[in-house]
Amino acid sequence: MIKDDLFKYEPTVMQSLMNALKSSRLAHTILLSGPKNPLKLKLAYLLSAVIVACEKEFPDDDDNTLRRIIYVDGNKATIKKEDIEKIFVSFAKTAFEGQNKVYILNNINNASNKVYNMLLKFMEEPRSDTYAILISDAKDSLLDTIVSRCVDLSFHKADLKIIQKMY
Repeated sequence: MIKDDLFKYEPTVMQSLMNALKSSRLAHTILLSGPKNPLKLKLAYLLSAVIVACEKEFPDDDDNTLRRIIYVDGNKATIKKEDIEKIFVSFAKTAFEGQNKVYILNNINNASNKVYNMLLKFMEEPRSDTYAILISDAKDSLLDTIVSRCVDLSFHKADLKIIQKMY
């Protein structure tokens, strides 16, 4: 189970998130940084499910009913201004009002300066029901202003066992 793997291989990250959830002090923007590690994306989805469900702890089973979550994959193509605009338009729709929403930007390093500027505006004054999870394999290449507005949870290099299990 993903939750067990996360607690085994990334106990500090998981304990930090558990404390934030239990105290209702989860940041609106979280950066999952560090070397390539498939657990970063797995945690992003698991945390998103918790946020959307307004829970205070991680579920025992993987939750594949991830509504109100938008995923943009910067591994496949550059994250563009249009990708971010779609997030903002989708989250502005009334069907989602009063419910938490999450967007995940995987490989945020692969974004243009326009995207960074759009994100900064959004990050500076987040709506109470909107959360962002940014994933980066190279935090040093991100703008300092982006990193400074995130809670940075640093991952370790992935253990060979976990890589084999994920692929």
